[in-house]
Amino acid sequence: MFWHNNKMNTIHNLVEENGKTIKENNLKKKHLIPIGSLVEAKWDEWFGDGACWKVHARLWVISQERDCDGTPLYSLSQRPPPLFSGDYKFNGFEEESLSLVKITYELKEGEEALEWPDTSTEELVNFALKILSRWPPPMFSGNYNFNEFEEEALGLVKRLKGK
Repeated sequence: MFWHNNKMNTIHNLVEENGKTIKENNLKKKHLIPIGSLVEAKWDEWFGDGACWKVHARLWVISQERDCDGTPLYSLSQRPPPLFSGDYKFNGFEEESLSLVKITYELKEGEEALEWPDTSTEELVNFALKILSRWPPPMFSGNYNFNEFEEEALGLVKRLKGK
């Protein structure tokens, strides 16, 4: 809600270049992903005080909806329709945040399933950034501990070799 021309208004009532409101334009948009499709979705949510989650999942489209401004949205579940029974429903996904997944024999057998990301590269990058954030080392102040970095580096290499 906002004030415009001395009256209360909503965002979806703003008129766009074509002379129609945001809501009118959005209501003309069609849902492009059919119910029953397998999609890949990524999202994150911040809960506060350090708690959060990052999700990368393949889920089933179980319904097509719209939000208050008419934007096409989707609800997803771990079970496809008609097996969906109300558990684990995730709402409010826009088409741009979903990717269709082609269902193949290999996928059904788990050969093309989602994998945990290769954290070795991420760990190396984070370690390099940590070193660079302290570069150049304050050698003349006596505060720099080369042994600390050497221990971290050796521990990282051992973990990477163990994978």
